Amino acid sequence: MKKIIFLIIVLILIAACENKTSLQQNSKVETTQQTQETQSVKETTQSSGEKTQAKGLKDIFAGPKVKYTADYAITAEGKTVNSRYIMDLPKFAMETNIDEGISKSIFDGTTYYVCSMTDTEWQCFKMPMQNPDTVETEKSVNDGTATTEYIGTCSQAGESGLKYSITSKGETSTVCYTSDGILLETITSEMSMVATKVSRTVAADAFIPPAEPVDIPNLPY
Repeated sequence: MKKIIFLIIVLILIAACENKTSLQQNSKVETTQQTQETQSVKETTQSSGEKTQAKGLKDIFAGPKVKYTADYAITAEGKTVNSRYIMDLPKFAMETNIDEGISKSIFDGTTYYVCSMTDTEWQCFKMPMQNPDTVETEKSVNDGTATTEYIGTCSQAGESGLKYSITSKGETSTVCYTSDGILLETITSEMSMVATKVSRTVAADAFIPPAEPVDIPNLPY
C-alpha cells in the first residue's frame, strides 16, 4: 500500500514537472515571438528612418522653390517678438512688430528696401543688399561651408518637418524644414525662431514698398 501511495506521489510530481516544463517552453516561445516582433518593429522603424534621412537638407534646398507666408515667434535675450516672412525666392519680405512700430525689409528681385512705420506713416529707403538668415543658411549648406546631420522630426504650426543640426565656423544650430522647403524652426545658442502660422500663398503686393523709397546707396548697415 505504501508503495502504491509513493508511486502516486511520484507520478504527481512528474506530471507537475512536465507541466512546468511545458509552461516554460511555451513562455520561451512567446518571449521569442515577442522579441522577433519587437525586432521587426525596430527594423521597420529604422528602415523608415533611413528613408526619411535619405532626403538631406541640401536635397530640400535643391527642390522646387515653394511660395509661402509664415508667422514666427522669435525669442532672444528673454524677449519675444512676432515676425512674418514672405518667401518667393529670389524675392522675399520680412515684417517685424517692434516697440516703436513695424519694421519691414523687402527684396523685389532687383532692389533691397528697408521700411519702418511709426504711428501711421511709412518711410522706406533703398539699402545695400542683406540676405535674411534663411537665405544665408541655404547658401552655406549648398556651397559646403556648413555640414548638416539629420537628427529627427519636428511639428510646428500644423506642419511636420525634418530636423537637422548645422555646423558652421565652429558653431552648431538646429533647423527644421518641411519636405518642400518651408522653415518651421531654427534654434541657436542665442535665439529661437518658431513658426506659429504657415500658408502656401503670397499676397500680390508683398514685395511692393509701402511708401516711395529714398535712395541711400552708401549708407552703412
